[in-house]
Amino acid sequence: MADLVETMVRSADTAQSWHGKENVIPPDAPFDGWFEASGLNYAVRRSEVMFADGAGVQAMPSRHVLWRSDTSAPLAVVGEDYRVVQPRQVLEFFRDLCAENHLKMDTAGVLAGGRRVWALASTGQQAVIGNADVLKQYVLLATSYDTTMATVAKHTSVRVVCNNTLSLAYNNNEAAIKVNHCTEFDQTKVQLQMGLLDEQFAAFTDYADEMHRAPYSIPTAARWYAELLKEHDVSDEEFDELQSNRVLRGLMNSFNRSPGAEATLWGVVNGCTAFVDHVRGRGYDTRMNSAWFGQGDLLKRKAWEKARQVIDAANGKTILLTA
Repeated sequence: MADLVETMVRSADTAQSWHGKENVIPPDAPFDGWFEASGLNYAVRRSEVMFADGAGVQAMPSRHVLWRSDTSAPLAVVGEDYRVVQPRQVLEFFRDLCAENHLKMDTAGVLAGGRRVWALASTGQQAVIGNADVLKQYVLLATSYDTTMATVAKHTSVRVVCNNTLSLAYNNNEAAIKVNHCTEFDQTKVQLQMGLLDEQFAAFTDYADEMHRAPYSIPTAARWYAELLKEHDVSDEEFDELQSNRVLRGLMNSFNRSPGAEATLWGVVNGCTAFVDHVRGRGYDTRMNSAWFGQGDLLKRKAWEKARQVIDAANGKTILLTA
């Protein structure tokens, strides 16, 4: 299976490698340097779908093929109203965002043969959970050219001790701005909306600190994970049947052995993030794609929401269940 990560660049002052095969660039490199090293230096073109009807070749004006300008590789067939956010636009968004908000470019790259691109920047904000567990805040922008994902801008955090990523979800809503491909990408509007997400980092870390102070034993954690996977309270019989489940075993192994492991609710959450980011999947780039955009991200958000509800219940708050 080909690597999902086609090309990737990382700032030299980013201590941890995200992939191990990325290009490394000086932190003060000019925009064009990032553009070239990231692999985002191609455009997504569109052409009408053509078909042969036996008598000749005809066009289908309502359907377009998206294709790469550098390789001519087809990416997807879309409708005529499908709006493309060019790879260069992704980096230009971050160039302006960093300049105006004192952010620093961290990574950028190309996934799945050019069907997805992303960029990540550090906000410089961080929080310490307990005495030594450091969370750093980042901003992620990604888009797709294969109809699988809207253009997404969201805050995310990285647990430094083990490079785990957590989406900043709060109050039953993912902290993200999504622009579907039937809508024009308005860079200024998205930047303004992202500014409204800053306060959620403080709320997120407040919850994390409370989770850190909530003890969780190994049996309690195992049951918690079983309920996470089943999405309901499990009977003793169901719990016994799940003991041979590969995912449950993987979650428990991460809870017990991953870097920074602790017997708390925060440890339970991070057992899930460690499993998704570093264990589940056939390779690092497959896991990264899942952890940021796919089923892994969904599982991590469900784990966070479940843990948040535990804290809310303990504090006597009304719990609003996600539909």
